[in-house]
Amino acid sequence: MGDGTGNLVAVGFSKDACRKALSKMIVLDELPFSFVEREGFRHFFSIACPKFDPPSRTTIARVINQLYLDEKAILKSMFSFNKQKGETIGKSIKACLLDWGIDRVFTITVDNASANDVAIKYVNRKLSNWVIDGVILDGEFCHVRCCAHILNLIVTEGLKDIHESIISIRNVVRYVRSSPSRLQKFKKCTEHEKIECKGNVILDVCTRRNSTYLMLESALKFQKEFERLEEEDGNYVSYFLEDEIGKRKIGPPRFDDWETSRVFVKFLKKFYDATLKFSASLSVTSNQYFHEVFSIQSELIELSTNTDPFLSTMATSMKRKYDKYWGSIETINKLLLISIVLDPRYKLDYVTFCLGHLYGNDKGEEMTKGLKELLCRLYECYNGWDSNSIGTQSSNDFQLLNGMNVDRDKHDGYFRFTMLQKFKKMR
Repeated sequence: MGDGTGNLVAVGFSKDACRKALSKMIVLDELPFSFVEREGFRHFFSIACPKFDPPSRTTIARVINQLYLDEKAILKSMFSFNKQKGETIGKSIKACLLDWGIDRVFTITVDNASANDVAIKYVNRKLSNWVIDGVILDGEFCHVRCCAHILNLIVTEGLKDIHESIISIRNVVRYVRSSPSRLQKFKKCTEHEKIECKGNVILDVCTRRNSTYLMLESALKFQKEFERLEEEDGNYVSYFLEDEIGKRKIGPPRFDDWETSRVFVKFLKKFYDATLKFSASLSVTSNQYFHEVFSIQSELIELSTNTDPFLSTMATSMKRKYDKYWGSIETINKLLLISIVLDPRYKLDYVTFCLGHLYGNDKGEEMTKGLKELLCRLYECYNGWDSNSIGTQSSNDFQLLNGMNVDRDKHDGYFRFTMLQKFKKMR
């Protein structure tokens, strides 16, 4: 074989190298694992490379899985040594701001990746250099962690306790949806049961917990149909005996798996609804934060003392994850609470009332004091930029803001109704 310089170079045969090359071909060309067992492919290799015995579909699946793990390890190593990742994200944000002509930013919402801390600091420095009022309060509250992302992390923590039950249901859904013929058999079972269920089973995306809720909700409606499928479809049972890499699939779900998932999906709906509200793109969502997040906290506190050991254990583990991000005033971006204080339907008294119920009166008062101080700082910041403000008017406004003495008798009926509805379980 030539080396490009006209010299011949001896190349030895490597069975391992051939397997890796074959696995890369299957991945790149999106071929099925069964391709390696087809007669034409094996005949070609018997002529092109007689020394190489093509592996079975199970073996090639195992090789591809190991290839994935090797590549993942290489990427993790590369990212761990690349210290400029956060700054690279910041530069991308800066480029977008310049392109859109934005030189003043109040907050930036990102997920919980540690690199984003560096990115936000980088953007704050650049904005401060562009204009005097490029950021508010030196960017102290610029970094807003995505509420939907944190909810996803909390739910993921809860799913650990019913991991195998969910996988077993996911596997039966995957079986039904893997081919038109299997789906048709499933529909016949539905007709036999004479149960009218709108829609069909949904396969989730493992990293998106909202889709997991939708999968469980849809699958639970068809529990009897899945059980009948197990009785009538021989391929259904064999499907769980072994997968492509020689491991037994979890499933089919037993009675306890269905019942565990049935209990969990009711609890999961609260997170599903909250995530939908936080993910809205055509309306403001900052005013939804306080109601949804603190309602979830109330639910977790209540369930952590439930007599059902499954619910209490699950809620306790989720509460620990909740506390990591939202358990104290130090871990909450106070601007998300300020948006409720500025809402004329609620104001500071409502926030104080809620904080007192969740953290106790002493802690609630301490957190309220911190909100008042932030309100005053924000007022002074904006007032300092307003060169046309009148001294007397500003002084009166500041005294009103600093006092925050809201008469409860002047609160409208909507405030009282909402407050009671939010905490009726805690009275």
